[in-house]
Amino acid sequence: LQRLNTMIGTVAAAATGSAAAASRDLSSSSTGNPQLVLNEIEKSTEDRRSYRCLLLANGLRAVAINDPDADKSAATACVRTGALRDPRSLQGLAHFCEHMLFLGTTRYPDENSFLRFINEHGGVRNAVTSAEFTRYYFDIAPEHLPEALDRLGQFFTEPLFTESATVREVNAVHSEHAKNIPIDARRLLRLDHHLANPQHDYSKYSTGCLETLLPDASKAAELRQRLLQFHSENYSANLTAVAVLGRESLDQLQQLIVAAFSGVANKQLPVPSWESHPYDGTDCGVEVQVVPLRDIQKLEVVFPMKDYTEQFSSQPAHYASHLLGHESAGSLLACLKRRGWANGLSAGCGGGAAGFDFFRVSADLTEAGLANRAAVLRAVFQCVGQLRRAGPQAWVHRELSDLAALAFRYRDREPSAEATQRLARRLLTYPMPQLLTAGCLVTEFAPKLIAEVLDQLHPHRCKVFAVSKAFEPHCPPDGCVEPIYGVRHRLQPLPPDLLAACLALYNGDAPADGADSLLSDLRLPDPNPFIPSQFALIAVPPGSPPPRVVLEEAGLRLWHRADAQYCLPKLCLTVVMATPDAWSDAFSAASSQLHCQLMSDALNPVLYDAQLAGLSASLAACAEGISLSIQGFGHRLPALLEAVLDRLSRPEVEQLRFDSVIERYRKSLKNFALEQPLQQCLFHQSVLCCSLVWTHQQRLDAIEGATPAAAAEFARCQLLPAAAGGRPRFLLAFACGNAEVEQVVAAGGGIAQTLRRHAAAADGSQGRPQPPERQPHRQRDVLLPEAGDARRHHLLRCLAAEHHKSSACVVYFQVEPATTPEGQLRRQALTKLLVQSLKERFFNSLRTQQQLGYLVQLAERPGVAACGLSFCVQSERHPAELESRIDEFVEAAGPLLAAMTPAELRDHAEALRARLLERPKRLSGRSAADWAEIASGAACFDRPDRLAALLLPPGGTSEQSAVEAGPLRHEELLDFYRTWVAKDSPRRRKLAIHVISQKSFGPAVQEDKYEGYPGSVIADVAAFKSGLKLGPLPARF
Repeated sequence: LQRLNTMIGTVAAAATGSAAAASRDLSSSSTGNPQLVLNEIEKSTEDRRSYRCLLLANGLRAVAINDPDADKSAATACVRTGALRDPRSLQGLAHFCEHMLFLGTTRYPDENSFLRFINEHGGVRNAVTSAEFTRYYFDIAPEHLPEALDRLGQFFTEPLFTESATVREVNAVHSEHAKNIPIDARRLLRLDHHLANPQHDYSKYSTGCLETLLPDASKAAELRQRLLQFHSENYSANLTAVAVLGRESLDQLQQLIVAAFSGVANKQLPVPSWESHPYDGTDCGVEVQVVPLRDIQKLEVVFPMKDYTEQFSSQPAHYASHLLGHESAGSLLACLKRRGWANGLSAGCGGGAAGFDFFRVSADLTEAGLANRAAVLRAVFQCVGQLRRAGPQAWVHRELSDLAALAFRYRDREPSAEATQRLARRLLTYPMPQLLTAGCLVTEFAPKLIAEVLDQLHPHRCKVFAVSKAFEPHCPPDGCVEPIYGVRHRLQPLPPDLLAACLALYNGDAPADGADSLLSDLRLPDPNPFIPSQFALIAVPPGSPPPRVVLEEAGLRLWHRADAQYCLPKLCLTVVMATPDAWSDAFSAASSQLHCQLMSDALNPVLYDAQLAGLSASLAACAEGISLSIQGFGHRLPALLEAVLDRLSRPEVEQLRFDSVIERYRKSLKNFALEQPLQQCLFHQSVLCCSLVWTHQQRLDAIEGATPAAAAEFARCQLLPAAAGGRPRFLLAFACGNAEVEQVVAAGGGIAQTLRRHAAAADGSQGRPQPPERQPHRQRDVLLPEAGDARRHHLLRCLAAEHHKSSACVVYFQVEPATTPEGQLRRQALTKLLVQSLKERFFNSLRTQQQLGYLVQLAERPGVAACGLSFCVQSERHPAELESRIDEFVEAAGPLLAAMTPAELRDHAEALRARLLERPKRLSGRSAADWAEIASGAACFDRPDRLAALLLPPGGTSEQSAVEAGPLRHEELLDFYRTWVAKDSPRRRKLAIHVISQKSFGPAVQEDKYEGYPGSVIADVAAFKSGLKLGPLPARF
C-alpha cells in the first residue's frame, strides 16, 4: 500500500499548488473576460485530460476539459435550483421549466430546433431535475460543439415559453407522472416526503402533474407567466455552472464558454439552503407500514442527519455507511442472512439538500425476516452500538483511504457527457482546486465527526418504514392514503419495550436476560484481501491486433486482446461453460438462473470485498450455459477467479439460504407483471421473435417443488464440467486488457484443469468414458410471416396489471437476414440509417406535437441475425389508437424519405458515422463488444468501421453528399423502406404488440376497439411460433 499512500500525499501536495495558482490567476473583471482562471486542478496521474476552471465576469462557474482523443464533444449546464424551490401552489414547476426550455428560445424559436440539431449531428440530449439542481446536457460530433453550446446558452438568457407549447408540454409532464405511479421506489420516496414536516419544502411533490400545474386548461397563459417568473427568480449566473469537453485547446474552449454564457444575467441570488430538517422530531419513533404494488418485503430505518458535504476530506458518514453496509463475513447482512431474515442490505447518506441530510439503513427482507422485523431492528442498533463502543478505528480509515485513492487514480475514462454532468454539479458544491478529488479521496481521519455521525443514529430519532403486501388488511383504501400516488399506509408508535431494547443495544448495555444479544457473531470486517499492490503495465505497441485465439485444445478455446488504448492495470475475463441442455426448455432455463443466484448468494461475502477493491464478478445463465465475467485489477483477479471456481464446483447449499434465494427468484418472476407496459411489450416481442426465450410464468411453473438436492443435482449433471454421467462441456473464454499472452494461456489452462479437478474429486469419475459430444442450444431468430398479397400482419394482445393506467404499443418491422456477410452488413447499415433519418421526426410528431405520451421512441431492434426496427409508444390512449398513429407516421415516412435533400441525407449519414465510430470509453466496454463478436461466431471485430464505411468513405468530406460519395445511395434507402416497412410491400414482416391497461379499459379486451382491424390476432404464442421458420444457425460454439 506504500504506493497508494504516496499517491495520496502527491494529491494533497497538489492542493497547495492549486491554491497558489488561484491567487496568481485572479484578474480584473472586465466584460467578456473571466474573473478567475485556474489551471492547476488536482487530478489523477493517469488522467490524460486537461482541465481549466473559470469564474466568468457574471459570476458563472465553468470548467473547460480538453480531450484530444474525444470522439464526442459534450457540455452540461447546471443551475442550483430544483424541486425544493417550487411554489407550493405550483408543485412540479421546476421540472416543467426543464421540459419547456428545450422548446424554443428567441434566437432559435423552432420548438424542435435543439433536438433536431443534436440528432442530425450524432448526439443525444436530456435534462434532469433533482431536489436542488437542474442539469441540461448534450453530446455531439466535435465539429458542431460551438453552435450546440450557443444553443444551450440561450436556455439561460431568452427562453420563449410559448403558450401553445405550455399547453402541450404539461401533458408530457403528466404522462411522466403517470408512468412513475406504479414504481414502488418512487411511491416509498413520495410517502417519505408526504409524512415530513408539511411546512418544509421537502414535503412538496417534485414531478408535477395536471392537477398541480394546470388543473384548468383556460389558465395556460397564467402558467406561462409563472414559468417566466420562476426562471427569472431562480436562474442566475451566480447559481449556474457549465462544464464543456472538446478536442479544442483550453484557450479555445474558454472562448466558447465566454461567448455562450457571458450573457447570462447575474441576479446575485442567495445560494438556497435549509436550516431546519424535514424531520422535526415529532414524526420520529414510529413504524410506517406501507402496502407496495409489487410483492416485496423491506425494512428501511431512516435517521435525520446533518449535512456533511463540507467535510469532504474526512467523509465521516462514509465511515459509518462502510461498516453498517458491509457484506463480508461477520457483517450485519451476513448475520441476518444466516438466520434467513434478509437477502440484501445497504446503508448510507443521501436524499437531502444543502443544510440537511438523511442516513438510511435498508434491508431486503425475506418473509421470515418480515415476521421478525423487530429483531432485525434490534440487530441494526446492536451493530450501531458495537461501532460506538469500538470507537473510530484508524485502520478502517486507512483502508478506506487506500481504496478511495486506488479507485480515483485508476478510474475508467468517462464518456464525454457523463464527465460534464458530474463536474458541472460538483462546481456548485466543491472548491475549484478540488473539483475532481473532493468526495472521492478520504485524506483526513476525523474521529470526533465519526462519533458524531454514529451518535445521530439514535433509536428515538428514527422513522421505520416496513413495506409488505402483508399489511394490506391493516391499510384499507379508506384509511391513510398518500394523495398523489395513492400509497396506502398506517403509522404506529414503536412499542416502548422495543425502543427500550434498541436503546440498550445502542448504549452498549447488556440486556438483563440476554435475549437481545441477537448476533453474537457480529464483528468488524477483516482487512480486505483483494487490495492490489502491483500496477505495472505490459508493453503493447500501438495498433495492437484485434482478439485472436491463443489456446485451443479439447474442450477449450481461449481468445486474447492486449490493451493498447486504456493503459490501466486491469483485465476483463469472460468464460462461458457451455453445455447442451442449460437452456433447452423452461425448466433448464429456470434451473440455470436459480443456480447462478444460489452461487452468487454463497459468494457474496467474497464478492463484496473484491468489489470494494475494484474487482467484480458476475454469474449469468445464457442459452449456451453459464457465463462468468470477472473484471478489475489484474493483480488480484486470479485469487478471485479461484474463489469463484472453487464455489461453483460445490453446488450444494443449505436449506435456509435455498429457501431465501428461491423466494426472491419467484417474486422477481411474478413482479414482472408490474413492469412498465412498454417493457412488457418489448419482452413479448423477444418471446415471439427468438427461439429460446421463456416467459416468466413458464419459468415460475418449471421450478414448482424445487429442492436444494434437486438444484444441486441439476448443476452437477448439466452445468459443471464433465464428470460421472454428466454432459461433455466446452469452455469458451476471452481475456482483454493488461495481460501477456503467456499469462492468459496459463490462466485459461488453469481454469479448465481446476474445474475438471473439482468435478472429478466430487464424484470420483476421473477417467470414465463420457457421452458423445453435443453442441449447446443456440438462440435463433423466429422469422415472422411475410405480409403476402393480403398485406396482413400479426398482433399480440396482453392485459397490463391493474395498477397501470398507461397502455403501450410496439410496432416491429423485421428485416430478413441476408445470405452473405457482406449483404448482412449492408442491411444493418440501412436499418441504422433509416432509424437515424426518422427517429427525431417520429418523436416530434407523436410526442411533441400530438402529445400521445411521455415514452415515444423509434429504435433499432436487432435479433440474432435479423435486423429490425421498433416504433414504441406508452400512453393513456388505447393501443389500437396508438398503432393507428404509428401507421400514419410510417405511411408518411415514404414521401419524407423521398423528399430528403442530399444535404439532409449527408447530415444523417455523418451523424450515424459519428455514433458508429465512437469507441468504448472503458475497458469493460471494449471487452463486451469483442465478446459479442466471439460468442456469435462472427468475429467481425471491425464491424463499426465497416458499417461506417458504407455510409461515407474514409476520404469523403463534408462538401460531398452521402448520395454522391457513399456506397449507400438515396435510392437504396428508399428501396429498403419500400421492401421492409412500407404498407403495400408483400415482403413486409410486421408485428404489433398491445399491452392494454385494465385500469383504463377494463379487465377484458374491448373487441369494439378492433373493429375492422387489418391484422391477424395471435391466440396461441407457442402454436404461432411452431409454424414459422428459424433464422440461420450461428457458427459452431
